[in-house]
Amino acid sequence: MPVLAMLAYQHLDQVPEQFDLFFHEEFDVRKRARQIISVETVPLTSRTQLFDKLVDVLNDPAQSKKHINAIRAISSAHSFPGQNKHRIKTSLLKIARESDKQLFGPALFALARVMASDVGIVRRAVKEGPLSEDRKKLLGDTGAIEKLILEEQRLMSPTEGGGGGFF
Repeated sequence: MPVLAMLAYQHLDQVPEQFDLFFHEEFDVRKRARQIISVETVPLTSRTQLFDKLVDVLNDPAQSKKHINAIRAISSAHSFPGQNKHRIKTSLLKIARESDKQLFGPALFALARVMASDVGIVRRAVKEGPLSEDRKKLLGDTGAIEKLILEEQRLMSPTEGGGGGFF
């Protein structure tokens, strides 16, 4: 992993294995991959490419098993390039509205990070689109949303096993 820290997701075209570490079977490997993008040392061009690839995963139903780790990789980032921000937000909103229920909390947490907003603003953004009855119910239950967000924060914390390093 020291090599990954030195590469900092640069040259993704030449060393695509860096990207695969977000989806590695071992939790500690995924955690370290997320920690590296949680600092600002990753160059803007590399972050732009990285987020493009992560959003491509989110937009591909055939890669649904990778969605949770792609969302968590996005959540762990320190900042988001302007050209990626809208595309990331659009993909996360779609997931929060339509995808598997287990992705709802992580998607809300990631949206709050991307939008640099509190959960109330994120809830309103999600409600603006078409929602199933179970999502309407979840969004109406502030306690349930706070529980989902707290669980995701716990998973992402460096002491509890997650990996962003910013909590």
